[in-house]
Amino acid sequence: MKIEIRLKNLLQKYKLDRHGVIKQIADETKVDRHKISAYYNNEVSKISLDVLAGICLWLKRKGVPATELPGSILGTRPSQLWQAVTTPGRVTIYLGEGQQTEPPAAAWRWISRRDATVAASFVRELSIPSEIGGSRPQVNLEYVPFRWDTKNAGTKKPFAKDIRNTKRIFHQMRANSCGTTSILIGSQRVNYLLEYLVADLFNCEPFCPQNRQARVPFYQVYRESDRKVPSCFGGMKNPWCRKSATVAGIHYLDDKGNWTSCQWKENKQDAGVIIELYDPGTKSLEIALFGFSGRTTEAVGNQFFQNKDRFWPPPVQFKGKQIGVYICRFDFAERTRTTKAEAVQVKKSDIISLDENIMRKFFR
Repeated sequence: MKIEIRLKNLLQKYKLDRHGVIKQIADETKVDRHKISAYYNNEVSKISLDVLAGICLWLKRKGVPATELPGSILGTRPSQLWQAVTTPGRVTIYLGEGQQTEPPAAAWRWISRRDATVAASFVRELSIPSEIGGSRPQVNLEYVPFRWDTKNAGTKKPFAKDIRNTKRIFHQMRANSCGTTSILIGSQRVNYLLEYLVADLFNCEPFCPQNRQARVPFYQVYRESDRKVPSCFGGMKNPWCRKSATVAGIHYLDDKGNWTSCQWKENKQDAGVIIELYDPGTKSLEIALFGFSGRTTEAVGNQFFQNKDRFWPPPVQFKGKQIGVYICRFDFAERTRTTKAEAVQVKKSDIISLDENIMRKFFR
Protein backbone atom coordinates (compact mmCIF):
# COMPACT_ATOMS: atom_id res chain seq x y z
CA MET A 1 0.00 0.00 0.00
CA LYS A 2 1.26 3.50 -0.88
CA ILE A 3 0.22 6.97 0.24
CA GLU A 4 -0.81 9.24 -2.62
CA ILE A 5 -1.71 12.92 -2.82
CA ARG A 6 -5.14 13.54 -4.35
CA LEU A 7 -5.05 17.33 -4.54
CA LYS A 8 -5.82 17.34 -8.27
CA ASN A 9 -8.83 15.05 -7.75
CA LEU A 10 -10.16 17.33 -5.00
CA LEU A 11 -9.72 20.43 -7.14
CA GLN A 12 -11.59 18.75 -9.99
CA LYS A 13 -14.40 17.68 -7.65
CA TYR A 14 -15.04 21.28 -6.56
CA LYS A 15 -14.43 22.78 -10.04
CA LEU A 16 -11.26 24.57 -8.91
CA ASP A 17 -8.90 22.83 -11.33
CA ARG A 18 -8.42 25.52 -13.94
CA HIS A 19 -5.48 27.06 -15.77
CA GLY A 20 -3.07 28.80 -13.37
CA VAL A 21 -4.41 27.14 -10.21
CA ILE A 22 -0.95 25.95 -9.13
CA LYS A 23 0.44 29.51 -9.31
CA GLN A 24 -2.66 30.84 -7.54
CA ILE A 25 -2.26 28.41 -4.63
CA ALA A 26 1.47 29.18 -4.41
CA ASP A 27 0.92 32.94 -4.40
CA GLU A 28 -1.88 32.89 -1.81
CA THR A 29 -0.22 30.39 0.54
CA LYS A 30 3.31 31.81 0.14
CA VAL A 31 4.58 28.31 -0.67
CA ASP A 32 7.10 27.66 -3.42
CA ARG A 33 5.34 26.94 -6.71
CA HIS A 34 7.43 23.83 -7.35
CA LYS A 35 6.26 22.33 -4.05
CA ILE A 36 2.61 23.00 -4.90
CA SER A 37 3.21 21.44 -8.32
CA ALA A 38 4.64 18.33 -6.64
CA TYR A 39 1.49 18.00 -4.50
CA TYR A 40 -0.73 18.61 -7.54
CA ASN A 41 1.03 15.90 -9.59
CA ASN A 42 1.38 13.40 -6.72
CA GLU A 43 5.18 13.58 -6.88
CA VAL A 44 5.86 14.26 -3.19
CA SER A 45 8.52 12.11 -1.55
CA LYS A 46 8.07 13.64 1.92
CA ILE A 47 4.87 15.29 3.17
CA SER A 48 5.35 18.68 4.87
CA LEU A 49 2.70 19.42 7.50
CA ASP A 50 3.22 23.17 6.96
CA VAL A 51 2.61 22.89 3.22
CA LEU A 52 -0.36 20.58 3.79
CA ALA A 53 -1.86 23.03 6.32
CA GLY A 54 -1.48 25.91 3.89
CA ILE A 55 -3.21 23.99 1.10
CA CYS A 56 -6.04 22.98 3.45
CA LEU A 57 -6.63 26.60 4.50
CA TRP A 58 -6.69 27.69 0.86
CA LEU A 59 -9.18 24.96 -0.04
CA LYS A 60 -11.39 25.87 2.93
CA ARG A 61 -11.51 29.50 1.77
CA LYS A 62 -12.57 28.28 -1.67
CA GLY A 63 -15.54 26.40 -0.27
CA VAL A 64 -14.22 22.89 0.38
CA PRO A 65 -15.88 21.62 3.60
CA ALA A 66 -13.47 21.48 6.55
CA THR A 67 -14.74 17.97 7.34
CA GLU A 68 -13.06 16.72 4.15
CA LEU A 69 -9.66 18.13 5.03
CA PRO A 70 -7.00 16.88 5.05
CA GLY A 71 -8.49 13.41 4.59
CA SER A 72 -9.60 13.93 1.00
CA ILE A 73 -6.12 15.10 0.01
CA LEU A 74 -4.40 11.98 1.34
CA GLY A 75 -5.29 8.57 0.03
CA THR A 76 -3.89 5.08 -0.24
CA ARG A 77 -3.09 3.24 -3.42
CA PRO A 78 -3.09 -0.55 -3.50
CA SER A 79 0.03 -2.32 -4.72
CA GLN A 80 0.21 -3.26 -8.39
CA LEU A 81 0.08 -6.92 -7.42
CA TRP A 82 -3.15 -6.43 -5.50
CA GLN A 83 -4.64 -4.52 -8.40
CA ALA A 84 -3.76 -7.43 -10.70
CA VAL A 85 -5.32 -9.90 -8.24
CA THR A 86 -8.62 -8.01 -8.06
CA THR A 87 -8.95 -6.80 -11.67
CA PRO A 88 -10.80 -9.90 -12.98
CA GLY A 89 -13.47 -9.36 -10.29
CA ARG A 90 -13.40 -12.92 -8.97
CA VAL A 91 -10.81 -14.75 -6.89
CA THR A 92 -10.86 -18.52 -6.40
CA ILE A 93 -8.71 -20.07 -3.68
CA TYR A 94 -7.86 -23.76 -4.05
CA LEU A 95 -7.05 -25.91 -1.00
CA GLY A 96 -6.24 -29.59 -0.71
CA GLU A 97 -8.94 -31.56 1.13
CA GLY A 98 -8.05 -34.89 2.69
CA GLN A 99 -10.40 -37.77 3.32
CA GLN A 100 -9.35 -40.82 5.28
CA THR A 101 -10.47 -44.00 3.56
CA GLU A 102 -10.20 -46.34 6.52
CA PRO A 103 -13.00 -46.87 9.03
CA PRO A 104 -14.10 -45.63 11.47
CA ALA A 105 -13.04 -42.21 10.15
CA ALA A 106 -13.84 -42.81 6.47
CA ALA A 107 -16.32 -39.93 6.34
CA TRP A 108 -13.98 -37.36 7.86
CA ARG A 109 -12.72 -34.55 5.65
CA TRP A 110 -10.00 -32.09 6.62
CA ILE A 111 -7.71 -29.37 5.33
CA SER A 112 -4.37 -28.23 6.69
CA ARG A 113 -4.75 -25.64 9.44
CA ARG A 114 -1.73 -23.75 8.10
CA ASP A 115 -3.18 -23.68 4.57
CA ALA A 116 -6.52 -22.52 5.96
CA THR A 117 -4.75 -19.70 7.84
CA VAL A 118 -3.20 -18.43 4.60
CA ALA A 119 -6.56 -18.67 2.81
CA ALA A 120 -8.20 -16.68 5.62
CA SER A 121 -5.50 -14.02 5.26
CA PHE A 122 -6.27 -13.70 1.56
CA VAL A 123 -9.99 -13.29 2.29
CA ARG A 124 -9.24 -10.65 4.92
CA GLU A 125 -6.86 -8.69 2.67
CA LEU A 126 -9.35 -8.77 -0.19
CA SER A 127 -11.98 -7.24 2.10
CA ILE A 128 -9.97 -4.11 2.96
CA PRO A 129 -10.97 -1.19 0.67
CA SER A 130 -7.58 0.53 0.97
CA GLU A 131 -5.83 -2.66 -0.17
CA ILE A 132 -7.93 -3.36 -3.26
CA GLY A 133 -8.66 0.18 -4.41
CA GLY A 134 -11.96 -0.52 -6.19
CA SER A 135 -14.93 -2.78 -5.63
CA ARG A 136 -14.41 -5.97 -3.68
CA PRO A 137 -13.95 -9.07 -5.81
CA GLN A 138 -16.07 -12.16 -5.36
CA VAL A 139 -14.02 -14.68 -3.37
CA ASN A 140 -14.68 -18.43 -3.62
CA LEU A 141 -13.06 -21.44 -1.98
CA GLU A 142 -12.61 -24.66 -3.94
CA TYR A 143 -11.34 -27.94 -2.52
CA VAL A 144 -9.10 -30.41 -4.33
CA PRO A 145 -9.82 -33.81 -2.76
CA PHE A 146 -7.27 -36.49 -2.01
CA ARG A 147 -7.92 -39.73 -0.16
CA TRP A 148 -5.64 -40.69 2.71
CA ASP A 149 -4.98 -44.39 3.19
CA THR A 150 -2.39 -44.95 5.91
CA LYS A 151 -1.64 -48.42 4.59
CA ASN A 152 -1.42 -47.61 0.88
CA ALA A 153 -0.60 -43.89 0.78
CA GLY A 154 0.66 -42.85 -2.63
CA THR A 155 -0.21 -46.12 -4.36
CA LYS A 156 -2.32 -46.30 -7.51
CA LYS A 157 -5.44 -47.02 -5.50
CA PRO A 158 -7.02 -44.65 -4.50
CA PHE A 159 -4.38 -42.29 -5.94
CA ALA A 160 -5.42 -42.80 -9.59
CA LYS A 161 -8.96 -41.55 -8.97
CA ASP A 162 -7.64 -38.48 -7.18
CA ILE A 163 -5.47 -37.69 -10.21
CA ARG A 164 -8.47 -37.87 -12.54
CA ASN A 165 -10.48 -35.58 -10.26
CA THR A 166 -7.62 -33.08 -10.09
CA LYS A 167 -7.18 -33.10 -13.86
CA ARG A 168 -10.84 -32.18 -14.25
CA ILE A 169 -10.51 -29.34 -11.70
CA PHE A 170 -7.38 -28.05 -13.46
CA HIS A 171 -9.13 -27.90 -16.83
CA GLN A 172 -12.09 -26.11 -15.24
CA MET A 173 -9.71 -23.61 -13.62
CA ARG A 174 -8.05 -22.86 -16.95
CA ALA A 175 -11.41 -22.67 -18.78
CA ASN A 176 -12.58 -19.98 -16.34
CA SER A 177 -9.23 -18.18 -16.10
CA CYS A 178 -10.25 -15.10 -18.13
CA GLY A 179 -12.56 -13.89 -15.38
CA THR A 180 -10.80 -15.26 -12.33
CA THR A 181 -7.62 -14.97 -10.31
CA SER A 182 -6.66 -18.46 -9.12
CA ILE A 183 -4.70 -18.92 -5.90
CA LEU A 184 -3.29 -22.35 -5.01
CA ILE A 185 -2.18 -22.96 -1.43
CA GLY A 186 -0.16 -25.93 -0.20
CA SER A 187 2.46 -28.28 -1.65
CA GLN A 188 1.79 -31.06 -4.15
CA ARG A 189 1.63 -33.52 -1.24
CA VAL A 190 -1.68 -32.00 -0.12
CA ASN A 191 -2.84 -29.93 -3.10
CA TYR A 192 -2.59 -32.02 -6.25
CA LEU A 193 -3.61 -29.02 -8.36
CA LEU A 194 -0.12 -27.59 -7.81
CA GLU A 195 1.37 -30.65 -9.53
CA TYR A 196 -0.72 -29.96 -12.63
CA LEU A 197 0.16 -26.26 -12.65
CA VAL A 198 3.92 -26.90 -12.40
CA ALA A 199 3.83 -29.75 -14.95
CA ASP A 200 1.92 -27.57 -17.41
CA LEU A 201 4.28 -24.62 -16.88
CA PHE A 202 7.38 -26.71 -17.61
CA ASN A 203 5.73 -29.08 -20.13
CA CYS A 204 6.24 -32.37 -18.30
CA GLU A 205 3.99 -35.15 -17.09
CA PRO A 206 2.30 -34.59 -13.71
CA PHE A 207 2.97 -37.20 -11.01
CA CYS A 208 5.84 -38.67 -13.07
CA PRO A 209 9.17 -38.59 -11.18
CA GLN A 210 12.31 -37.28 -12.85
CA ASN A 211 14.11 -39.97 -14.79
CA ARG A 212 17.30 -39.04 -16.61
CA GLN A 213 17.12 -35.27 -16.37
CA ALA A 214 15.60 -32.49 -14.33
CA ARG A 215 12.41 -31.11 -15.88
CA VAL A 216 11.69 -28.38 -13.31
CA PRO A 217 14.29 -25.90 -11.91
CA PHE A 218 13.21 -26.47 -8.30
CA TYR A 219 12.67 -29.67 -6.37
CA GLN A 220 11.42 -31.00 -3.04
CA VAL A 221 13.25 -33.82 -1.30
CA TYR A 222 10.76 -35.45 1.05
CA ARG A 223 11.33 -36.54 4.63
CA GLU A 224 10.71 -40.13 5.65
CA SER A 225 7.56 -39.03 7.47
CA ASP A 226 6.09 -37.25 4.41
CA ARG A 227 3.46 -38.65 2.08
CA LYS A 228 5.46 -40.09 -0.80
CA VAL A 229 3.40 -38.55 -3.58
CA PRO A 230 4.95 -39.19 -7.02
CA SER A 231 5.85 -35.82 -8.49
CA CYS A 232 7.63 -34.17 -11.42
CA PHE A 233 9.40 -31.92 -8.90
CA GLY A 234 9.66 -34.00 -5.75
CA GLY A 235 10.76 -37.33 -4.34
CA MET A 236 12.77 -39.15 -1.71
CA LYS A 237 16.17 -38.57 -3.34
CA ASN A 238 18.11 -35.49 -4.42
CA PRO A 239 17.22 -34.01 -7.83
CA TRP A 240 18.78 -35.62 -10.87
CA CYS A 241 22.51 -34.90 -11.34
CA ARG A 242 23.02 -34.06 -7.66
CA LYS A 243 25.16 -36.84 -6.20
CA SER A 244 25.75 -35.42 -2.72
CA ALA A 245 24.09 -36.80 0.41
CA THR A 246 20.30 -36.59 0.36
CA VAL A 247 19.10 -33.37 1.95
CA ALA A 248 15.45 -32.92 2.88
CA GLY A 249 14.10 -29.55 1.84
CA ILE A 250 13.75 -27.43 -1.29
CA HIS A 251 16.48 -27.39 -3.94
CA TYR A 252 16.74 -24.93 -6.83
CA LEU A 253 19.10 -24.12 -9.70
CA ASP A 254 21.14 -20.94 -9.24
CA ASP A 255 22.19 -18.57 -12.05
CA LYS A 256 25.17 -20.82 -12.85
CA GLY A 257 23.00 -23.91 -13.21
CA ASN A 258 24.13 -25.51 -9.96
CA TRP A 259 21.71 -27.03 -7.47
CA THR A 260 21.45 -25.06 -4.22
CA SER A 261 19.86 -26.54 -1.10
CA CYS A 262 17.45 -24.88 1.30
CA GLN A 263 17.72 -27.58 3.96
CA TRP A 264 14.86 -28.33 6.29
CA LYS A 265 15.86 -28.24 9.94
CA GLU A 266 13.00 -28.74 12.33
CA ASN A 267 12.07 -25.50 14.15
CA LYS A 268 15.26 -23.85 12.82
CA GLN A 269 15.12 -23.31 9.06
CA ASP A 270 12.97 -24.09 6.06
CA ALA A 271 11.91 -22.76 2.65
CA GLY A 272 8.96 -22.32 0.36
CA VAL A 273 8.07 -21.27 -3.18
CA ILE A 274 5.84 -18.63 -4.78
CA ILE A 275 4.81 -18.99 -8.44
CA GLU A 276 3.06 -16.30 -10.48
CA LEU A 277 1.70 -16.74 -13.98
CA TYR A 278 0.10 -13.66 -15.55
CA ASP A 279 -1.49 -13.21 -18.96
CA PRO A 280 -1.63 -9.45 -19.80
CA GLY A 281 -4.02 -10.12 -22.69
CA THR A 282 -6.79 -11.73 -20.63
CA LYS A 283 -5.72 -10.22 -17.26
CA SER A 284 -5.83 -13.74 -15.83
CA LEU A 285 -3.50 -14.44 -12.92
CA GLU A 286 -2.48 -17.67 -11.21
CA ILE A 287 -0.58 -17.65 -7.92
CA ALA A 288 0.72 -20.71 -6.10
CA LEU A 289 2.43 -20.59 -2.75
CA PHE A 290 3.63 -23.40 -0.56
CA GLY A 291 6.22 -24.31 2.00
CA PHE A 292 8.20 -27.49 2.42
CA SER A 293 6.32 -27.92 5.69
CA GLY A 294 2.86 -26.68 6.64
CA ARG A 295 4.41 -24.24 9.07
CA THR A 296 6.45 -22.73 6.29
CA THR A 297 3.41 -22.42 4.02
CA GLU A 298 2.11 -19.97 6.61
CA ALA A 299 5.47 -18.17 6.68
CA VAL A 300 5.43 -17.92 2.86
CA GLY A 301 1.93 -16.45 3.03
CA ASN A 302 3.09 -13.84 5.53
CA GLN A 303 6.05 -13.00 3.31
CA PHE A 304 3.72 -12.58 0.34
CA PHE A 305 1.46 -10.11 2.17
CA GLN A 306 4.34 -8.13 3.65
CA ASN A 307 6.30 -7.75 0.39
CA LYS A 308 3.65 -7.43 -2.32
CA ASP A 309 5.72 -5.11 -4.50
CA ARG A 310 8.67 -7.50 -4.32
CA PHE A 311 6.66 -10.13 -6.20
CA TRP A 312 5.36 -7.90 -9.00
CA PRO A 313 5.61 -7.75 -11.91
CA PRO A 314 6.73 -11.29 -12.75
CA PRO A 315 10.22 -10.87 -14.24
CA VAL A 316 10.25 -13.43 -17.07
CA GLN A 317 8.25 -13.05 -20.30
CA PHE A 318 7.57 -16.15 -22.34
CA LYS A 319 5.03 -16.65 -25.14
CA GLY A 320 3.08 -13.55 -24.18
CA LYS A 321 2.91 -14.36 -20.47
CA GLN A 322 4.78 -13.05 -17.46
CA ILE A 323 6.17 -15.64 -15.07
CA GLY A 324 7.89 -15.41 -11.72
CA VAL A 325 9.23 -18.14 -9.44
CA TYR A 326 10.57 -17.12 -6.03
CA ILE A 327 12.32 -19.20 -3.39
CA CYS A 328 11.67 -17.96 0.16
CA ARG A 329 14.21 -19.05 2.78
CA PHE A 330 13.56 -18.72 6.51
CA ASP A 331 15.49 -18.94 9.74
CA PHE A 332 13.06 -19.40 12.61
CA ALA A 333 13.46 -17.81 16.02
CA GLU A 334 13.86 -20.14 18.96
CA ARG A 335 10.69 -20.75 20.88
CA THR A 336 10.46 -19.44 24.42
CA ARG A 337 8.12 -20.15 27.29
CA THR A 338 5.96 -17.20 26.26
CA THR A 339 5.82 -18.20 22.58
CA LYS A 340 2.73 -20.06 21.45
CA ALA A 341 3.68 -23.60 20.54
CA GLU A 342 2.56 -23.31 16.92
CA ALA A 343 3.35 -19.63 16.30
CA VAL A 344 5.50 -18.81 13.26
CA GLN A 345 8.37 -16.63 14.47
CA VAL A 346 10.75 -15.73 11.62
CA LYS A 347 14.18 -14.45 12.61
CA LYS A 348 15.54 -13.98 9.09
CA SER A 349 14.10 -14.33 5.60
CA ASP A 350 15.51 -14.16 2.11
CA ILE A 351 13.73 -14.01 -1.27
CA ILE A 352 15.48 -15.43 -4.33
CA SER A 353 13.99 -14.93 -7.79
CA LEU A 354 14.90 -17.83 -10.06
CA ASP A 355 17.28 -16.73 -12.80
CA GLU A 356 15.58 -15.81 -16.08
CA ASN A 357 18.03 -17.73 -18.27
CA ILE A 358 17.70 -20.85 -16.14
CA MET A 359 13.90 -20.69 -16.32
CA ARG A 360 13.94 -20.25 -20.08
CA LYS A 361 15.95 -23.45 -20.47
CA PHE A 362 13.10 -25.34 -18.81
CA PHE A 363 10.23 -23.75 -20.74
CA ARG A 364 9.28 -25.84 -23.70
